[in-house]
Amino acid sequence: MQQTGLLENSHSSLYALADDLVAKTQELLTIVQTEEDLRIRFENLLEPIKTKLKIESQPKYEKSVLRGRSDAVHGQVIIEYESPRSFSSKQKIDHAYEQLVNYLSNEAQETKVNSISGSGF
Repeated sequence: MQQTGLLENSHSSLYALADDLVAKTQELLTIVQTEEDLRIRFENLLEPIKTKLKIESQPKYEKSVLRGRSDAVHGQVIIEYESPRSFSSKQKIDHAYEQLVNYLSNEAQETKVNSISGSGF
């Protein structure tokens, strides 16, 4: 029974972290003006979460790949940042998607990992 309680506490803690990140991100999106602003401020929001979850990673920024540069690589997660409000245009969504697929493909080949994910933001 105690183990179940620990698992439930762990899940509720993760939910609380996610809810807090969403709230802070929504607030952040009302003030940022540039892609770089967004990247720096969002990356700062991730740091206390990584600490709390005991995730030790050294993010890489503007990592060169075969075609282009990944904005942020956190282990097996790639984040492609775009200017605030860019995703209101299908053309810009498609562009970000193509970039992210390219970065994911190149990172998977380079690191030979079985699982990799990405997010356009």
